[in-house]
Amino acid sequence: MKGRSLVSLGPVALLRYALYVPGFVRVFGRLMHDPRVSWWAKLIPAAILVWFVSPWDIDWIPFVGWVDDLAILALGTRLFVRCCPAEAVAEHVAAVGGRLLSMTDYIENGMGLTAELDIPYEAAMERTKAAFKEQGFGVLSEIDVSATLKAKIGAEFPPYSLLGMCNPEIAHRALLTDPQVGLMLPCTVLVYEAGARTRVSALNPERALGALNLPELAPFASEAGRRIRAAMAALSVG
Repeated sequence: MKGRSLVSLGPVALLRYALYVPGFVRVFGRLMHDPRVSWWAKLIPAAILVWFVSPWDIDWIPFVGWVDDLAILALGTRLFVRCCPAEAVAEHVAAVGGRLLSMTDYIENGMGLTAELDIPYEAAMERTKAAFKEQGFGVLSEIDVSATLKAKIGAEFPPYSLLGMCNPEIAHRALLTDPQVGLMLPCTVLVYEAGARTRVSALNPERALGALNLPELAPFASEAGRRIRAAMAALSVG
């Protein structure tokens, strides 16, 4: 996701970051101990800490000092994540768990993982395909929902596409275990306009395969989930 200035973050976005500071700290700690993260990237959290304890701050100004600290935390967080391997970030965010709004700006909620990008729809489509390709997923199908609705019923609809993504190695092993897993294939990824931004949502395989109540499929769901989270992390910080 493109970087933002202090002004464009705004008070609502700054508050959003404040609410998730505990989660940020836990992920920070895990990344700091991860050998995949370069030593120079690990200097960024140290610099943030120096800022908070330094005498250069303006905390003596009511409210402004607090916003100043929060802005530094938000932008420093984003910079640190950009310098970490996307797969490592996704892995540790998933380990922290649940509905955490990650530092990579994608949300896990319900059946999906969702990111919002400050780029046009067409560019988001290409970035999505590239991010998933890096994790071994190919595009089995691509449905332009907007064009289909226009052609079939003459309805106008904002740009909206369904991508059928599949990692053939994981799919093959899962199908050999139980053919019923085909009900959940391929993994659906949505790309669509959401106001001035573009939203990307990917199916959460752990939730989807959990509906089949087949414990033997859990390892495949976990591996697919790890790869999808890495793709979403790379998509968000790309």
